[in-house]
Amino acid sequence: TLINTNSYVERLKDKLYKEEIIVEVKSIEDYKTYKVITLSSLNEEELPIFKAGNKISLTIEVDNKYYSKAYTIVSSPNRCFNGIYKIVVRNSEDVIDKYLYSSVSIGERIIISSPFGEFYYNKFRDMNQVIAIVSKDGIFPVMAFINAIIDTQEDFKLTVFYTEKRFEDILFYEELIKINNRYNNINIKFLLSLEDRD
Repeated sequence: TLINTNSYVERLKDKLYKEEIIVEVKSIEDYKTYKVITLSSLNEEELPIFKAGNKISLTIEVDNKYYSKAYTIVSSPNRCFNGIYKIVVRNSEDVIDKYLYSSVSIGERIIISSPFGEFYYNKFRDMNQVIAIVSKDGIFPVMAFINAIIDTQEDFKLTVFYTEKRFEDILFYEELIKINNRYNNINIKFLLSLEDRD
């Protein structure tokens, strides 16, 4: 079978490098200090491929002004084939954070960029055993790595030292405990600087 290479390359280019994409808010998971927002493509079409650790830029209109901010994609790269990206938002004074945390609604449409960034695992460059030392929002790209490992999109051993001031500051705690107990190639250690706990 002959393949029209021009057509194939154009379709691949559009999938990888489409500049502006319209998505809608599919779900909002509400936690104590943060929210996980699932962004879905229109008509369930695939979204551009990305590497765990990449970001997308969201553009939001607030009070007739446009604001943009980058967020790490925390879902596994596998999910892009189902038209899904997940991001995490904390409540802060930032205009976009505040809007996404307090005002965005399910079904609302948002403009995003294609995935970008240089923070990702490369098996030709990086060792097979990776140590991540993180706190606060540093856990977001690590969650992307964890989800990619679970989905067998990445193949490396990951040890995470996740430090926060107090237990209540830890994000994804219940999920991380379950992952730590289930997967031999993912080892998660929690450290608290202002509180003593087991």
